Amino acid sequence: MMYTGSNVLPLARFLYVTHNKQAFRSEDEEKDKNSSSTDSKSILAPLLPKAMICFLENYGPEKFSEVFLGNFDTPEAIWNHEMRRFMIEKIAAHISDFTPRLLSNTHAMYQYHPVPKVNFPALEHELFCNIYYLRNLCNTTKYPTWPIKNQVCRLPCFVNFLEKRNANFFFLSFLFTCRLICLRTVWMPGRERWRRSRLQCQWKTPTQC
Repeated sequence: MMYTGSNVLPLARFLYVTHNKQAFRSEDEEKDKNSSSTDSKSILAPLLPKAMICFLENYGPEKFSEVFLGNFDTPEAIWNHEMRRFMIEKIAAHISDFTPRLLSNTHAMYQYHPVPKVNFPALEHELFCNIYYLRNLCNTTKYPTWPIKNQVCRLPCFVNFLEKRNANFFFLSFLFTCRLICLRTVWMPGRERWRRSRLQCQWKTPTQC
């Protein structure tokens, strides 16, 4: 993960088939014993945002490599060169004691110590639920036709996620997210009709939406 070059596809292919095959439990999974999500079982959980792990699992190593090397700000991936540099710095700090030993002896054995979770400042104010960043998902100006996979199946995830926050701001975000899920595929052929329906839905309860 500290590789700074651009030929990351072989690494991405390796990670794709191995990242969730390790005897590993993330901090989130330790807190929630019933957790079975892909990101919580992935050895990449301390290093990458949840969205990037989901992206690797859902889209494969080729598309993941494209995102990992670029600058993306979408409902399913927020990643850029600065975040990659930040991650490399954190990993380098974690293995700083081992690096000089390895340079002097390429057969040196590394004593495993769990990597502290990397908290990216760029994601500090983002809400990530299921496989989506809600800010970008709700941005119908920038992403008016972003596909939402399995809308009905994902709705309970949005409900549980936002209800746990128990705040008006998140409740309003929940209403808007519901409008996207419920109305997007139905009303997009007529944008004005969709806009009116969205306004009518604004004061309805989530079940009415």
